[in-house]
Amino acid sequence: LANLFVFDLIDKFKKLFKAKLIYGRPKKRNILFFDCQNSKIIEKQFKKNTYETLTVRGESLNVNIILKMLMNFNLSFKSYVFHYISYVSPKIIITFTDNSIFFYKFKKMFPHIIFIAVQNGVRLKHESTFDELRGDCSKKNLQADYIFTFGKAINDEYLKYIKFNPVFLGSFRNNLVPISKKNEKKKSILFISAWRSYFRNKKKNIENRYYSVEDKLLPLIIEFCENFKIKFCIAGCSISDWQQEKEYYSKMINKGKWSFIRRKNELSNYKLIDRFEVIAFTHSTLGYEALARNKKIVTFSCANSREFRSSSPFGWPLKIRKNFFNSKSLTKSEVFRVLKNVVFISKRQWNKNYQKFFKEIINFDSNNKKFINLIKKN
Repeated sequence: LANLFVFDLIDKFKKLFKAKLIYGRPKKRNILFFDCQNSKIIEKQFKKNTYETLTVRGESLNVNIILKMLMNFNLSFKSYVFHYISYVSPKIIITFTDNSIFFYKFKKMFPHIIFIAVQNGVRLKHESTFDELRGDCSKKNLQADYIFTFGKAINDEYLKYIKFNPVFLGSFRNNLVPISKKNEKKKSILFISAWRSYFRNKKKNIENRYYSVEDKLLPLIIEFCENFKIKFCIAGCSISDWQQEKEYYSKMINKGKWSFIRRKNELSNYKLIDRFEVIAFTHSTLGYEALARNKKIVTFSCANSREFRSSSPFGWPLKIRKNFFNSKSLTKSEVFRVLKNVVFISKRQWNKNYQKFFKEIINFDSNNKKFINLIKKN
C-alpha cells in the first residue's frame, strides 16, 4: 500500500508538471546550472562531467528527490529544489535566468554555496519580474553572491531589491563573438526583426500590440533608403521558423528594395551586425547588443504614443532625454529625422557624443573574461 501511495503521488507530480521522470540519482558536481532553458549557452563553456543541471519548469523530475520530499512530508516545489541542491552539493550555482525571483530565495538556505546569475536579455520596467519585486515582501530575503549585468543602469535597479555583488559583463552571448570592422558596408541599415512565432498563435489584439509598429515603420524606412540610395536588410530572429518569418515581412512590405537575412544559429546575428553601418530596432535585445559592438543605432520605442504602447522606453532605467537617435512617434517626418541624424553623422562624432553614455546601458567583455576568472577563483 505504501508503494502504491508513493507511485500515485509521483503520477500526480508527472501530470501536474508534464515532466519526464528521471530514476537515476543526480550527480555530485561542483557546478549546478539552475534552469536548463536559458543555460545552454553557458553549459558549452564547461566540460560535461563538471556540472549538473536542475530543471525548474517541469521538464523533468527526479524520483529519488521526490522520495526524499515524502520522507520530510513536504511536497512543495521549493522543497524539491532544496533537496536537489542538497544532494548535488555544488560549490557554485549558476542561472542564466536573471529575472527568476525564485532563484534568489535559496542563497539564505545555502550560505556556503556561491550563487551567480547572468543577465540574458533586456529587462523592461513593467515586465512581471520588476512589478513583483516592487512588492514589499520581495525586498527582504532575496540574495545572490554575484549578478553579471549588462551595465550599471540595470544593475542599480536590481540592487533596490536584491542583495548581491555587481559585475558589469554586458551580454554573455554577444561577448562570445569578436567584433569585426573589416566588412562593414557603408550607407547600410539593418533592421532587427521583432517577429516571434509564439505571438502568431495569440489573439489578434496581442499580435497587433507587437507588430503594428513594424507595419507602420518599415515602409517608411524603405522609402528613406530608396531616397538616399541606402542598402536595407532585415535580420531574422527565428532559427527554426525563418520561412514563416520571411513570409510575414514579404506580405507586410509590398514595394521597395530590401533583403531578408535568416538567422543561421545562436550567434550568427552578431557577425551580421558587424557588416552594417546602422542598426535599427524597436525593443530587441540584439539592438542593445549592437551598442556594445560600437554600432550606430536608431530606435523606435514609441513610448509616448497611445496607439503604440511599449513596456518601457529605450534605455530604461536611465532617463534618456536625447532624441537624436530615438523616435517616440512613427510620423514620416520623425522617422526620417532620426534616420538622417544617424546615417549622416560620422562615426567619430557618434563615438564622441554618445558611446560613453551607452556604456551605462551595456558593456562588452571579450570572451566573458570577468565571468571565467571568477569561476576559476572559486
